[in-house]
Amino acid sequence: MPEPSARARRRQGGDRPESSTVTAFVGSVLAGRRFGGGRASRGGFWVGGGGGVEHWSLTRSGGVTAANNAPVFQCLGGLELFFGARWSGFAEYRFATARHAFNFGTARDEWRNNLSFVTGGVALHF
Repeated sequence: MPEPSARARRRQGGDRPESSTVTAFVGSVLAGRRFGGGRASRGGFWVGGGGGVEHWSLTRSGGVTAANNAPVFQCLGGLELFFGARWSGFAEYRFATARHAFNFGTARDEWRNNLSFVTGGVALHF
């Protein structure tokens, strides 16, 4: 009788992927450049980048925990448009990337963390 495929074993409850819980903390410093001039020009845009440290704590099923600190690199860009004397709307995109490695005895897990954030809102200038 042939061996069941990995997919069939998973359906039967065997070879389940191990569950993990990740806790992350990020501290970073960003520098940017603003283009366009505020309310007089009705808006502008900005670009920036920077780095920092990302701390991950990884808990595998069975309660085994490992932690890792890794450098994180970020870049961002945004747009702001004024629609009143003191009101504006803005949108920003930010990308962050970091690489983590965890050692669980003889097992090693490596994770590449690529995050994209989109933020938007309304601002009141005073």
